[in-house]
Amino acid sequence: QDAARVAVLSEAFEKSPYYRAPQPELFGANFDPSRAADPGVWSQLPVLSPETVADMREAMATRPISDLDNGSTGGTSGKPVRFFLDRNRSPIEYAFVFDAWARAGYRAGDWRAVFRGVEITDAGGTAIERDPALAELRFSVFNLTDVTMRRFFEAIRKEAIVYLHGYPSAIGMFASFLMRAGVGPMPEIRGVFLMGERLYPNYRASIAAAFPNAELVPFFGLSEKCAFAVEAPSQPDVYDFEPLYGCTELLDRSNQPIRTPGQRGRLVTTGLIFKGMPFIRYDTRDEATLIAAPSAGNGWRLRVERIVPRR
Repeated sequence: QDAARVAVLSEAFEKSPYYRAPQPELFGANFDPSRAADPGVWSQLPVLSPETVADMREAMATRPISDLDNGSTGGTSGKPVRFFLDRNRSPIEYAFVFDAWARAGYRAGDWRAVFRGVEITDAGGTAIERDPALAELRFSVFNLTDVTMRRFFEAIRKEAIVYLHGYPSAIGMFASFLMRAGVGPMPEIRGVFLMGERLYPNYRASIAAAFPNAELVPFFGLSEKCAFAVEAPSQPDVYDFEPLYGCTELLDRSNQPIRTPGQRGRLVTTGLIFKGMPFIRYDTRDEATLIAAPSAGNGWRLRVERIVPRR
């Protein structure tokens, strides 16, 4: 992780006009990025705000923006933040995601029933579409009526799908329907992969009742692709951050590291893989409570609980 931090910082200072400009002012004209492995030096780096990203995204890029993809936050917390993303991100991203899902027995290529924000306007009105390339049977979450959800149930059974993936609210509503309609529980479901929203206790209870043999694998990520965390097994609402994906810190209002378990702070993270537009000490505006700071004993995984998204 130290080597990756130094590499990201070196490339940013070498190729990004935004990061190169403040270098002499903050660190002196001859600042050596290799010093960033020192915690004292690292803590001097400025915290990057979403507003700065929105205003300076072109200057932050380390390569021509024609070689990058456009990205954006969802805008649920106000004005969307727009940025640029590496084009090779998907297979790398899926490697971390599949590693998390593997604890439920998932292997690449296994089919999933996916409850996400896709609008499906097929002629048959089923609100269902297939994507063989990603092995996804997609269900629209914009029309969760009893009639539609029964179609979803029948499709899962027909296709012998054993993994569900999507928003906790949508899968929670589907789980409640199964029990209310008398067609649940579904003991054949082995894994439920939850993303995009906080998993509240009522949804967790509904999902557990409808899929009693399923491993629940909630995971936390960002549209900016600079942090990734997975809920610890059998520890609801406790998340471990993956130190090879990003360097994530928990800071107080004065931007000082939080070291005392039980204290809340802001999640500030540095992406270590995607360098087309480096996010260095980026303030996610998400909050969490510290359980354990990164250390050799926990594999340098920041452990927090009760992540409250910025929205």
